[in-house]
Amino acid sequence: MEALKEKEAKKDNDMNDAKKKQKQNDKKEKTEGTKKDKTKKDPPIKYVPVIKEKVEHVFETPEAKKGPSSPSAPDPKETRKPSPALSLPSTTAAAANLNKLQEMLEDSDDDATSSNYSSDVGEEPQGDEGEGSQSEGKSLGEEASEDEAEDEEEAERDEHEDMEAEASASEEDDEDEGTMMQEEEQKEDESDEQEDEEEEEEEECPESSEGEDSEKEKEESKVKKDDEAPQHALVACTQQTPAPSSALVPAPLRNSMTNKKEWDSFVRSKGRFKVHEYYSANKVECFNTWLDSQKSWDTVALKVERMHSESVESTKGWVAQQGKDIKKTHSEEKAEAIFKLRKASGLWYPSEDFENDDDEAWYYMPVPKQITHKDVVTENTKLTASANVDGENGLLEALIDQDDGIMRPGAMPMVTAASAAGSKCLLDAVAKAPCVKKKAKPPAKEASEEVVPVTMEEKLKAVLADTLKEAGVARTSAITLAGLDYADHLSDAIKKHYEDIETLYSTVQKTLKGKASEKELGQILKKVEDKAQATKKFQAAANAFLANPKKGKQRAPKSKVAKQVNETAAKLASWSIGCAMEGVMPSVGFEGEPLTGHRLAMKGKPMAFGWRACYYAMKADLKARRWMHGFGRYYKAGLMCDSCLAESGTKCDHRMHYKNFGNSKAWPLTAVSHKMYMAMPGQLSPWSGVPGWTLESTTFDFMHNLYLGTGRDLIGSTFKILLRRGAYSHLPFTDTDSILAFLQEEMVNDCAQSGLYLPRKPTLTETSLSDKDYCELSTKFKACHIKIMVFWVAKKTQEVADGNPQDIVLQVLATCCYSLQKVVTLLDSSGIILDGDTAGKASDLLLLHIKSYAWLAAFFYNERVMVFRIRPKLHYIYHQAIQLREWRINIGVFATFHDETFLGKIKAVATACHGKTMTYRVYERYLLCLALLVHQHQMLENSNS
Repeated sequence: MEALKEKEAKKDNDMNDAKKKQKQNDKKEKTEGTKKDKTKKDPPIKYVPVIKEKVEHVFETPEAKKGPSSPSAPDPKETRKPSPALSLPSTTAAAANLNKLQEMLEDSDDDATSSNYSSDVGEEPQGDEGEGSQSEGKSLGEEASEDEAEDEEEAERDEHEDMEAEASASEEDDEDEGTMMQEEEQKEDESDEQEDEEEEEEEECPESSEGEDSEKEKEESKVKKDDEAPQHALVACTQQTPAPSSALVPAPLRNSMTNKKEWDSFVRSKGRFKVHEYYSANKVECFNTWLDSQKSWDTVALKVERMHSESVESTKGWVAQQGKDIKKTHSEEKAEAIFKLRKASGLWYPSEDFENDDDEAWYYMPVPKQITHKDVVTENTKLTASANVDGENGLLEALIDQDDGIMRPGAMPMVTAASAAGSKCLLDAVAKAPCVKKKAKPPAKEASEEVVPVTMEEKLKAVLADTLKEAGVARTSAITLAGLDYADHLSDAIKKHYEDIETLYSTVQKTLKGKASEKELGQILKKVEDKAQATKKFQAAANAFLANPKKGKQRAPKSKVAKQVNETAAKLASWSIGCAMEGVMPSVGFEGEPLTGHRLAMKGKPMAFGWRACYYAMKADLKARRWMHGFGRYYKAGLMCDSCLAESGTKCDHRMHYKNFGNSKAWPLTAVSHKMYMAMPGQLSPWSGVPGWTLESTTFDFMHNLYLGTGRDLIGSTFKILLRRGAYSHLPFTDTDSILAFLQEEMVNDCAQSGLYLPRKPTLTETSLSDKDYCELSTKFKACHIKIMVFWVAKKTQEVADGNPQDIVLQVLATCCYSLQKVVTLLDSSGIILDGDTAGKASDLLLLHIKSYAWLAAFFYNERVMVFRIRPKLHYIYHQAIQLREWRINIGVFATFHDETFLGKIKAVATACHGKTMTYRVYERYLLCLALLVHQHQMLENSNS
């Protein structure tokens, strides 16, 4: 209270000082105010505190109208009672009071110190000033908004004890607060009869209902802040008693006649944005809505925020590297210096497996510094709306209208997430305040507990359930494969496999019911795991067949002449083989033409003394096979084998990859037979019309696949491994060329002692042992050279492996070379048809060579050493090993040693002929060579006889 009194006294002194200054400048300000007032239709209303005594009696209530229960004037801090209505008629009282007030305030219109200067010069208040000037400039039709404010203040009365101090930031809120609190106290004291009388009188004279209140409102305004702008003293009177219901009294209409100033401000601010179509057609309704929204469309605002930030991040630190990795990037001297320096600084720790090995120890190396520049631009959009919620005016409905409402669903882009976790993150970002994330505390160290192993019985149950489930899926695939003509064998195999699993399942159930030992359960578990592995292989093979494999587009050469020659040769071979199978001379020619001359005389006679011939096989390298038969599945395609459905590339199933020679390989289950080849969709080979031709008869060339294929990789990789494992570390020289020269001399001498001739040229060079590419011998080494080298390498690796029994790599390398040398020896010492034991042994040794070669390739691949390259030819050798067991035919017969020699002789003859007559002259010279050969044999026979 003392603080309020001091503020009130200070304000009175300031107003007295201002009065003296106003009188001095009265003449000048009067002239300027008169000119400004001429532009306004309505006289401005001024607030002059010094004439309060002259107009005070206008707001007093006559004694005759006061009721017997009317209380005295309340304290300013308490809520005020609404004054009773005047006894004069409503129109007469309103007109009389208004005229009298205007006459008494004429002098104040010319006063220089106006309470609202913006109103004097005809300016409309904007922003916060407009909101502050609305409290005393209310129109006659604002009873609805005041009644609504009355209800709100009644709910907050218990929570706010000092209403005047808290409402000092807004003059409008203070005045409404005091008025509403007076009305609530008056409601408790007055009787129902007095309320009805007051309501009738207030309807007749609404202007006089607030006369007495305005005097007390001016007293309350003194306790407000000094920096607030003074407001009008004369306000439009509104009803202070509770308004009647809308059903009885219609809402007052506010338009350009009743609210001139507000209308002008509304017209100027209306066109800033689009409104609802209802308000576009009804301008007056839009005006009333604007008044209910506190005369400002800024309550609905779209806020767009754009932020730009730049940051530069620099990172540095240490990383642990093994000694062998450091040696790869540094020289030996630098690496040793780094090791000493790190050990001296304590920036290292030994390996757990090899404590005394510097190559396996870990050393901290500095990480290269990284500087990252980030340029971030962020755009935020926010739409907010606030207005009076009045069912009659319908402002809320206009805001959320589905067609034109600015707050309708979809007016702004909706933030969505792809998952429930993303939605939770978005919700947390909106609902939770941003804060710096605290560093998580390291988990408390707990004492290690001994892991109790799962019992054998539990393992068996788990594996068996999964196996039975996978077998069911495989059986479904088997039923589907039964409808394919080229996959019936695989379908039968899968069905039989499923029956075996069912039998095993029944056996396991009986075993578990009884008392079985851990050893017996372990044996059964091993069988179940094998069946599970077989199930996965069957499923992979079934998926390959269900992918609808085709023979592929025919890969014939682009030259039309070459294609025509191939088709004509196939037709000629078909006609010739047909005649040879009958054993008699043909009756017509190749193209059906009639025979003449000697051919006509030989018609129907026995051919070759009655012997018959048949189609046996075709020998050709991989390129000729693909060119002659048009195989779509060949070594450069995704399906790289015409004998199975093995695949190449990195995206295929690893069980179907042609480089997989382990136990998980599934491509052997997709072996393609001649029947399957003929049933598969796609183009057939032109040679399929030859009597006796089958897919299996188109054999692989053992010479190109082994000696000119993987043999070169094997010899070159073996030389490099021998040098790396220290087989020649005893030599006085260390350069690679000298060591290779010594190795080749040793190999030539050893072969000479065994009766094998190996020329000293071509020589071995360091390029064959390059670290940048796979090791292989040069193409200057022919197949005969590789064959002899295989024998020497088998002998040498055996000697080195015997001297290093702990080195697993040398042991596997010796096994790989020995098995290959043994197969070559068996095939060279056998005939065309092999007995069962020889065929089985040769097949097993060849498969052993393939598996050991694949093991070495996988081992050194993990070591990042480029040796033992796996080519498609190794995959084709696997098929030859299987055919060797099944057919018992010596695959050495299908080698093209003599065929390559014959082609070399024809090439020598052809290069000596002119290009125009080359074909004719080659045949002439070849026949001459045959004649000389026959003559030479006759001379030898005669001399021997």
